[in-house]
Amino acid sequence: MNTADSDSIAGMLDSFGFEKSTEEKADIVLYNTCAVREKAEQRMRSELGSVRIRKEKNPEVKIGILGCAAESLKDKLEKEEWIDIVQDGKDLEKMKEAVMKILPDEYEPTQDSFGLHRGGENSGMIPVIRGCSYMCSYCIVPRTRGLQRSIPLEEILKDVELSIEKGSKEIYLLGQNFLSYGRDLSKKISPEEMISTVHDSFPELKRIRFLTSHPHDLTKNFLQTMTSLPRVARYLHLPFQSGSDTVLKAMRRITTRKTVIEKSQWVREIWKDATLSTDIIVGFPTETKKDHEETISLLEEVKYDFAYSFLYSPRPQTKAFPLGDPIPHKEKVERLSEVTKVLNSIWFEKNKKYIGKTVEVLAESEEGKSENRWTGRSEGFHLVHFDSETNPIGKYVKVKITKTGSTFLGGEIV
Repeated sequence: MNTADSDSIAGMLDSFGFEKSTEEKADIVLYNTCAVREKAEQRMRSELGSVRIRKEKNPEVKIGILGCAAESLKDKLEKEEWIDIVQDGKDLEKMKEAVMKILPDEYEPTQDSFGLHRGGENSGMIPVIRGCSYMCSYCIVPRTRGLQRSIPLEEILKDVELSIEKGSKEIYLLGQNFLSYGRDLSKKISPEEMISTVHDSFPELKRIRFLTSHPHDLTKNFLQTMTSLPRVARYLHLPFQSGSDTVLKAMRRITTRKTVIEKSQWVREIWKDATLSTDIIVGFPTETKKDHEETISLLEEVKYDFAYSFLYSPRPQTKAFPLGDPIPHKEKVERLSEVTKVLNSIWFEKNKKYIGKTVEVLAESEEGKSENRWTGRSEGFHLVHFDSETNPIGKYVKVKITKTGSTFLGGEIV
Protein backbone atom coordinates (compact mmCIF):
# COMPACT_ATOMS: atom_id res chain seq x y z
CA MET A 1 0.00 0.00 0.00
CA ASN A 2 2.88 2.38 0.74
CA THR A 3 4.38 1.57 -2.66
CA ALA A 4 1.06 2.47 -4.29
CA ASP A 5 0.82 5.79 -2.45
CA SER A 6 4.48 6.63 -3.10
CA ASP A 7 4.06 5.91 -6.81
CA SER A 8 1.02 8.19 -6.97
CA ILE A 9 2.81 11.04 -5.17
CA ALA A 10 5.83 10.56 -7.46
CA GLY A 11 3.47 10.73 -10.43
CA MET A 12 2.07 14.04 -9.17
CA LEU A 13 5.58 15.48 -8.87
CA ASP A 14 6.45 14.13 -12.33
CA SER A 15 3.46 16.02 -13.72
CA PHE A 16 4.93 19.27 -12.35
CA GLY A 17 8.25 18.59 -14.05
CA PHE A 18 10.22 17.38 -11.05
CA GLU A 19 12.75 14.59 -11.57
CA LYS A 20 13.78 11.81 -9.22
CA SER A 21 17.17 12.30 -7.66
CA THR A 22 19.43 10.88 -4.97
CA GLU A 23 18.98 11.88 -1.35
CA GLU A 24 22.33 13.68 -1.47
CA LYS A 25 21.15 15.98 -4.30
CA ALA A 26 17.38 16.20 -3.88
CA ASP A 27 15.59 19.47 -3.11
CA ILE A 28 12.72 17.51 -1.56
CA VAL A 29 13.08 14.30 0.46
CA LEU A 30 9.88 12.40 1.33
CA TYR A 31 9.65 9.33 3.56
CA ASN A 32 6.46 7.28 3.22
CA THR A 33 6.55 5.23 6.37
CA CYS A 34 5.25 2.02 7.91
CA ALA A 35 4.35 1.35 11.54
CA VAL A 36 3.12 -2.26 11.48
CA ARG A 37 6.22 -3.35 13.39
CA GLU A 38 8.60 -1.44 15.60
CA LYS A 39 11.49 -2.36 13.30
CA ALA A 40 10.02 -0.18 10.54
CA GLU A 41 9.89 2.83 12.86
CA GLN A 42 13.46 2.18 14.00
CA ARG A 43 14.62 2.08 10.38
CA MET A 44 12.90 5.40 9.72
CA ARG A 45 14.65 7.03 12.67
CA SER A 46 17.97 5.72 11.38
CA GLU A 47 17.32 7.09 7.90
CA LEU A 48 16.37 10.49 9.28
CA GLY A 49 19.74 10.88 10.97
CA SER A 50 21.62 11.39 7.69
CA VAL A 51 19.02 13.66 6.09
CA ARG A 52 18.93 15.86 9.21
CA ILE A 53 22.64 16.52 8.83
CA ARG A 54 22.03 17.57 5.24
CA LYS A 55 19.18 19.85 6.30
CA GLU A 56 21.45 21.55 8.81
CA LYS A 57 23.97 22.26 6.05
CA ASN A 58 21.29 23.40 3.59
CA PRO A 59 18.07 24.70 5.22
CA GLU A 60 16.46 25.04 1.77
CA VAL A 61 16.04 21.26 1.54
CA LYS A 62 12.46 20.24 2.34
CA ILE A 63 11.80 17.12 4.43
CA GLY A 64 8.46 15.33 4.66
CA ILE A 65 7.31 12.37 6.76
CA LEU A 66 4.23 10.66 5.36
CA GLY A 67 2.29 7.49 6.10
CA CYS A 68 1.66 5.34 9.14
CA ALA A 69 4.59 6.37 11.33
CA ALA A 70 3.57 9.99 10.75
CA GLU A 71 0.43 9.06 12.69
CA SER A 72 1.88 6.72 15.33
CA LEU A 73 4.82 9.07 16.09
CA LYS A 74 3.04 12.32 15.26
CA ASP A 75 3.65 14.08 18.58
CA LYS A 76 7.37 13.35 18.52
CA LEU A 77 7.87 14.18 14.84
CA GLU A 78 6.01 17.49 15.01
CA LYS A 79 8.41 18.65 17.72
CA GLU A 80 11.31 18.29 15.27
CA GLU A 81 11.45 21.78 13.76
CA TRP A 82 13.68 20.65 10.88
CA ILE A 83 10.90 18.39 9.50
CA ASP A 84 8.69 20.45 7.19
CA ILE A 85 5.58 18.25 6.97
CA VAL A 86 4.13 15.36 8.97
CA GLN A 87 1.07 13.79 7.36
CA ASP A 88 -0.58 10.43 8.07
CA GLY A 89 -1.50 7.95 5.33
CA LYS A 90 -5.25 7.70 5.90
CA ASP A 91 -6.08 9.86 2.88
CA LEU A 92 -3.89 10.00 -0.24
CA GLU A 93 -5.34 13.37 -1.26
CA LYS A 94 -4.34 14.88 2.08
CA MET A 95 -0.83 13.51 1.66
CA LYS A 96 -0.63 15.18 -1.74
CA GLU A 97 -1.98 18.44 -0.29
CA ALA A 98 0.73 18.32 2.38
CA VAL A 99 3.44 17.78 -0.25
CA MET A 100 2.09 20.73 -2.26
CA LYS A 101 2.68 23.01 0.74
CA ILE A 102 6.45 22.56 0.54
CA LEU A 103 6.73 23.07 -3.23
CA PRO A 104 7.99 26.42 -4.54
CA ASP A 105 5.32 29.11 -4.88
CA GLU A 106 5.13 28.83 -8.66
CA TYR A 107 3.48 25.43 -8.34
CA GLU A 108 -0.18 26.27 -7.85
CA PRO A 109 -2.38 23.29 -6.96
CA THR A 110 -5.46 22.49 -9.02
CA GLN A 111 -8.10 19.81 -8.48
CA ASP A 112 -6.16 17.63 -10.93
CA SER A 113 -3.14 17.87 -8.63
CA PHE A 114 -4.84 15.54 -6.16
CA GLY A 115 -6.36 13.10 -8.64
CA LEU A 116 -5.00 9.81 -9.94
CA HIS A 117 -1.32 9.74 -10.84
CA ARG A 118 1.25 7.03 -11.48
CA GLY A 119 4.99 7.47 -11.55
CA GLY A 120 5.39 4.22 -13.46
CA GLU A 121 6.24 0.86 -11.88
CA ASN A 122 6.97 -2.55 -13.39
CA SER A 123 4.30 -3.94 -11.08
CA GLY A 124 1.43 -1.49 -10.66
CA MET A 125 0.04 -1.27 -7.13
CA ILE A 126 -3.66 -0.33 -7.16
CA PRO A 127 -5.48 0.19 -3.83
CA VAL A 128 -9.07 -1.10 -3.86
CA ILE A 129 -9.59 -0.64 -0.11
CA ARG A 130 -8.11 1.90 2.27
CA GLY A 131 -7.97 1.16 5.98
CA CYS A 132 -9.32 -1.84 7.87
CA SER A 133 -12.33 -2.45 10.12
CA TYR A 134 -11.08 -5.76 11.58
CA MET A 135 -9.76 -4.92 15.03
CA CYS A 136 -7.04 -7.56 15.46
CA SER A 137 -5.57 -6.91 18.87
CA TYR A 138 -1.94 -6.68 17.69
CA CYS A 139 -2.56 -4.46 14.64
CA ILE A 140 -2.13 -0.69 14.43
CA VAL A 141 -3.52 -0.33 10.89
CA PRO A 142 -7.09 0.74 11.86
CA ARG A 143 -5.55 3.62 13.80
CA THR A 144 -2.89 4.66 11.27
CA ARG A 145 -4.98 4.16 8.12
CA GLY A 146 -8.53 4.38 9.46
CA LEU A 147 -11.51 2.07 9.02
CA GLN A 148 -12.24 0.33 5.73
CA ARG A 149 -13.26 2.46 2.73
CA SER A 150 -13.75 0.50 -0.47
CA ILE A 151 -12.77 2.47 -3.56
CA PRO A 152 -15.53 2.68 -6.20
CA LEU A 153 -15.05 0.35 -9.15
CA GLU A 154 -14.96 3.21 -11.65
CA GLU A 155 -11.97 4.75 -9.89
CA ILE A 156 -10.17 1.39 -9.71
CA LEU A 157 -10.61 0.93 -13.47
CA LYS A 158 -9.21 4.41 -14.16
CA ASP A 159 -6.24 3.70 -11.89
CA VAL A 160 -5.52 0.39 -13.62
CA GLU A 161 -5.73 2.05 -17.03
CA LEU A 162 -3.33 4.79 -15.96
CA SER A 163 -0.90 2.26 -14.49
CA ILE A 164 -0.85 0.31 -17.76
CA GLU A 165 -0.28 3.54 -19.71
CA LYS A 166 2.70 4.24 -17.45
CA GLY A 167 4.21 0.85 -18.28
CA SER A 168 3.02 -1.60 -15.64
CA LYS A 169 3.30 -5.20 -16.82
CA GLU A 170 1.22 -6.65 -14.00
CA ILE A 171 -1.26 -5.26 -11.49
CA TYR A 172 -1.65 -5.84 -7.75
CA LEU A 173 -5.12 -5.04 -6.41
CA LEU A 174 -4.55 -4.09 -2.77
CA GLY A 175 -6.63 -4.14 0.38
CA GLN A 176 -5.84 -4.93 4.00
CA ASN A 177 -8.72 -7.40 3.67
CA PHE A 178 -9.22 -7.75 -0.08
CA LEU A 179 -12.08 -10.21 0.31
CA SER A 180 -14.16 -7.69 2.28
CA TYR A 181 -14.23 -5.35 -0.72
CA GLY A 182 -17.52 -3.64 -1.52
CA ARG A 183 -19.52 -4.38 1.59
CA ASP A 184 -19.23 -0.73 2.73
CA LEU A 185 -20.26 0.75 -0.65
CA SER A 186 -23.80 2.05 -1.17
CA LYS A 187 -24.00 -0.13 -4.29
CA LYS A 188 -22.84 -3.52 -3.01
CA ILE A 189 -20.33 -5.40 -5.13
CA SER A 190 -18.39 -8.55 -4.27
CA PRO A 191 -14.60 -8.88 -4.60
CA GLU A 192 -15.05 -11.54 -7.29
CA GLU A 193 -17.27 -9.18 -9.29
CA MET A 194 -14.69 -6.41 -8.97
CA ILE A 195 -11.70 -8.52 -10.01
CA SER A 196 -13.70 -10.08 -12.86
CA THR A 197 -14.50 -6.61 -14.19
CA VAL A 198 -10.83 -5.59 -14.04
CA HIS A 199 -9.86 -8.84 -15.78
CA ASP A 200 -12.40 -8.44 -18.60
CA SER A 201 -11.82 -4.70 -19.05
CA PHE A 202 -8.10 -5.00 -19.80
CA PRO A 203 -7.39 -7.96 -22.12
CA GLU A 204 -3.92 -6.52 -22.76
CA LEU A 205 -3.03 -6.99 -19.07
CA LYS A 206 -1.18 -10.28 -18.80
CA ARG A 207 -1.18 -10.78 -15.04
CA ILE A 208 -3.38 -9.64 -12.16
CA ARG A 209 -2.62 -10.28 -8.49
CA PHE A 210 -4.48 -9.37 -5.31
CA LEU A 211 -3.49 -8.93 -1.67
CA THR A 212 -4.35 -9.74 1.06
CA SER A 213 -7.12 -12.08 2.24
CA HIS A 214 -8.58 -12.94 5.64
CA PRO A 215 -9.61 -16.61 6.12
CA HIS A 216 -12.93 -15.45 7.58
CA ASP A 217 -13.95 -13.91 4.23
CA LEU A 218 -12.86 -16.63 1.82
CA THR A 219 -15.78 -18.31 0.00
CA LYS A 220 -16.01 -21.20 -2.41
CA ASN A 221 -17.72 -18.90 -4.90
CA PHE A 222 -14.68 -16.60 -4.92
CA LEU A 223 -12.33 -19.51 -5.57
CA GLN A 224 -14.57 -20.90 -8.32
CA THR A 225 -14.60 -17.48 -9.98
CA MET A 226 -10.80 -17.30 -9.85
CA THR A 227 -10.52 -20.60 -11.74
CA SER A 228 -12.43 -19.00 -14.63
CA LEU A 229 -10.11 -15.97 -14.93
CA PRO A 230 -6.97 -17.11 -16.79
CA ARG A 231 -4.99 -13.90 -16.31
CA VAL A 232 -5.43 -13.80 -12.54
CA ALA A 233 -2.19 -15.20 -11.14
CA ARG A 234 -2.59 -18.57 -9.45
CA TYR A 235 -1.56 -17.34 -6.02
CA LEU A 236 -3.45 -16.70 -2.77
CA HIS A 237 -2.07 -15.11 0.38
CA LEU A 238 -4.15 -16.25 3.36
CA PRO A 239 -2.63 -15.20 6.71
CA PHE A 240 -3.53 -17.36 9.72
CA GLN A 241 -1.07 -15.82 12.28
CA SER A 242 -1.28 -18.67 14.83
CA GLY A 243 -2.28 -22.32 14.90
CA SER A 244 -3.71 -22.04 18.41
CA ASP A 245 -7.38 -21.21 19.00
CA THR A 246 -6.46 -19.68 22.35
CA VAL A 247 -4.00 -17.27 20.71
CA LEU A 248 -6.33 -16.57 17.78
CA LYS A 249 -9.02 -15.52 20.26
CA ALA A 250 -6.57 -13.26 22.11
CA MET A 251 -5.55 -11.82 18.72
CA ARG A 252 -9.24 -11.18 17.91
CA ARG A 253 -8.78 -12.88 14.56
CA ILE A 254 -12.50 -13.90 14.25
CA THR A 255 -11.40 -17.27 12.90
CA THR A 256 -10.33 -20.66 14.24
CA ARG A 257 -7.69 -23.24 13.50
CA LYS A 258 -10.38 -25.51 12.03
CA THR A 259 -11.56 -22.76 9.67
CA VAL A 260 -8.01 -21.99 8.53
CA ILE A 261 -7.35 -25.65 7.71
CA GLU A 262 -10.74 -26.12 6.05
CA LYS A 263 -10.40 -23.05 3.83
CA SER A 264 -6.83 -23.93 2.92
CA GLN A 265 -8.20 -27.28 1.75
CA TRP A 266 -10.80 -25.43 -0.33
CA VAL A 267 -7.95 -23.72 -2.18
CA ARG A 268 -6.25 -27.06 -2.88
CA GLU A 269 -9.50 -28.63 -4.07
CA ILE A 270 -11.05 -25.78 -6.08
CA TRP A 271 -8.18 -23.58 -7.28
CA LYS A 272 -5.95 -26.59 -7.79
CA ASP A 273 -2.98 -24.94 -9.48
CA ALA A 274 -2.75 -21.98 -7.07
CA THR A 275 0.14 -21.60 -4.65
CA LEU A 276 -0.81 -20.71 -1.10
CA SER A 277 1.08 -18.48 1.35
CA THR A 278 0.46 -17.19 4.85
CA ASP A 279 1.67 -14.91 7.67
CA ILE A 280 2.75 -16.10 11.12
CA ILE A 281 3.29 -14.05 14.27
CA VAL A 282 5.68 -15.75 16.69
CA GLY A 283 5.73 -14.87 20.38
CA PHE A 284 2.37 -13.18 20.90
CA PRO A 285 2.18 -12.29 24.64
CA THR A 286 -0.23 -15.12 25.54
CA GLU A 287 1.52 -17.74 23.39
CA THR A 288 2.64 -20.79 25.39
CA LYS A 289 4.95 -23.55 24.23
CA LYS A 290 1.86 -25.66 23.51
CA ASP A 291 0.38 -22.84 21.39
CA HIS A 292 3.64 -22.62 19.46
CA GLU A 293 3.58 -26.38 18.83
CA GLU A 294 0.04 -26.05 17.45
CA THR A 295 1.33 -23.49 14.96
CA ILE A 296 4.07 -25.93 13.91
CA SER A 297 1.56 -28.75 13.48
CA LEU A 298 -0.73 -26.55 11.35
CA LEU A 299 2.20 -25.75 9.07
CA GLU A 300 2.99 -29.45 8.75
CA GLU A 301 -0.64 -30.23 7.94
CA VAL A 302 -1.37 -27.51 5.38
CA LYS A 303 2.13 -27.32 3.86
CA TYR A 304 2.09 -23.74 2.63
CA ASP A 305 4.10 -22.85 -0.47
CA PHE A 306 5.40 -19.67 1.19
CA ALA A 307 5.12 -17.98 4.55
CA TYR A 308 6.17 -14.71 6.10
CA SER A 309 6.98 -15.16 9.77
CA PHE A 310 7.69 -12.37 12.25
CA LEU A 311 8.48 -11.87 15.91
CA TYR A 312 5.60 -10.20 17.75
CA SER A 313 6.09 -6.45 17.97
CA PRO A 314 4.08 -4.52 20.60
CA ARG A 315 2.27 -1.56 19.05
CA PRO A 316 1.05 1.30 21.26
CA GLN A 317 -2.72 1.93 21.28
CA THR A 318 -3.56 -1.61 20.19
CA LYS A 319 -5.67 -3.94 22.34
CA ALA A 320 -2.70 -6.24 22.93
CA PHE A 321 -0.28 -3.52 24.00
CA PRO A 322 -1.24 -3.65 27.72
CA LEU A 323 -0.23 -7.34 27.70
CA GLY A 324 3.37 -6.23 27.32
CA ASP A 325 6.02 -8.43 25.72
CA PRO A 326 6.52 -11.10 28.40
CA ILE A 327 8.16 -13.84 26.31
CA PRO A 328 11.96 -13.43 26.46
CA HIS A 329 13.45 -12.33 23.15
CA LYS A 330 15.78 -15.33 23.07
CA GLU A 331 12.83 -17.70 23.39
CA LYS A 332 10.91 -15.90 20.64
CA VAL A 333 13.92 -16.18 18.36
CA GLU A 334 14.19 -19.91 19.11
CA ARG A 335 10.50 -20.38 18.26
CA LEU A 336 10.94 -18.43 15.03
CA SER A 337 13.92 -20.60 14.17
CA GLU A 338 11.80 -23.72 14.65
CA VAL A 339 9.10 -22.29 12.38
CA THR A 340 11.70 -21.42 9.75
CA LYS A 341 13.23 -24.90 9.90
CA VAL A 342 9.85 -26.58 9.32
CA LEU A 343 8.98 -24.19 6.50
CA ASN A 344 12.32 -24.63 4.74
CA SER A 345 11.94 -28.40 4.85
CA ILE A 346 8.45 -28.20 3.31
CA TRP A 347 9.48 -25.69 0.65
CA PHE A 348 12.60 -27.62 -0.33
CA GLU A 349 10.53 -30.71 -1.10
CA LYS A 350 7.84 -28.71 -2.91
CA ASN A 351 10.32 -26.79 -5.05
CA LYS A 352 12.14 -29.94 -6.20
CA LYS A 353 9.00 -30.81 -8.18
CA TYR A 354 9.70 -27.86 -10.49
CA ILE A 355 12.95 -29.32 -11.81
CA GLY A 356 12.60 -29.70 -15.58
CA LYS A 357 9.44 -27.59 -15.76
CA THR A 358 9.17 -24.21 -17.53
CA VAL A 359 7.64 -21.21 -15.74
CA GLU A 360 6.83 -17.74 -17.01
CA VAL A 361 8.64 -15.01 -15.11
CA LEU A 362 8.21 -11.24 -15.05
CA ALA A 363 11.80 -10.00 -14.72
CA GLU A 364 12.09 -7.46 -11.90
CA SER A 365 15.71 -6.73 -11.05
CA GLU A 366 19.34 -7.81 -11.09
CA GLU A 367 20.09 -10.73 -8.80
CA GLY A 368 22.69 -9.73 -6.28
CA LYS A 369 26.12 -8.89 -7.65
CA SER A 370 26.29 -11.63 -10.28
CA GLU A 371 26.83 -10.29 -13.79
CA ASN A 372 24.02 -11.05 -16.24
CA ARG A 373 22.03 -12.67 -13.46
CA TRP A 374 18.42 -11.58 -13.02
CA THR A 375 15.45 -12.31 -10.83
CA GLY A 376 11.67 -12.13 -11.03
CA ARG A 377 8.44 -13.79 -9.95
CA SER A 378 6.61 -16.68 -11.51
CA GLU A 379 2.83 -16.71 -11.77
CA GLY A 380 2.77 -18.68 -8.51
CA PHE A 381 4.97 -16.01 -6.86
CA HIS A 382 8.12 -18.12 -6.75
CA LEU A 383 11.33 -16.12 -6.77
CA VAL A 384 13.17 -17.23 -9.92
CA HIS A 385 16.83 -16.51 -10.76
CA PHE A 386 18.10 -16.85 -14.33
CA ASP A 387 20.87 -15.72 -16.70
CA SER A 388 20.44 -13.30 -19.59
CA GLU A 389 23.01 -11.45 -21.69
CA THR A 390 20.52 -8.62 -22.27
CA ASN A 391 18.52 -6.66 -19.69
CA PRO A 392 15.12 -8.39 -19.39
CA ILE A 393 13.57 -6.15 -16.70
CA GLY A 394 9.91 -5.50 -17.45
CA LYS A 395 9.62 -8.45 -19.80
CA TYR A 396 7.96 -11.84 -19.44
CA VAL A 397 10.42 -14.66 -20.08
CA LYS A 398 10.12 -18.44 -20.12
CA VAL A 399 12.56 -20.08 -17.70
CA LYS A 400 13.28 -23.81 -17.54
CA ILE A 401 14.01 -24.76 -13.93
CA THR A 402 17.32 -26.57 -13.43
CA LYS A 403 17.92 -26.10 -9.71
CA THR A 404 15.98 -25.20 -6.59
CA GLY A 405 16.43 -24.20 -2.98
CA SER A 406 13.97 -23.77 -0.16
CA THR A 407 13.27 -20.13 -1.10
CA PHE A 408 13.98 -19.90 -4.84
CA LEU A 409 13.93 -21.55 -8.24
CA GLY A 410 16.83 -21.24 -10.68
CA GLY A 411 17.03 -21.89 -14.38
CA GLU A 412 17.72 -20.77 -17.93
CA ILE A 413 15.70 -18.87 -20.52
CA VAL A 414 14.17 -21.08 -23.21
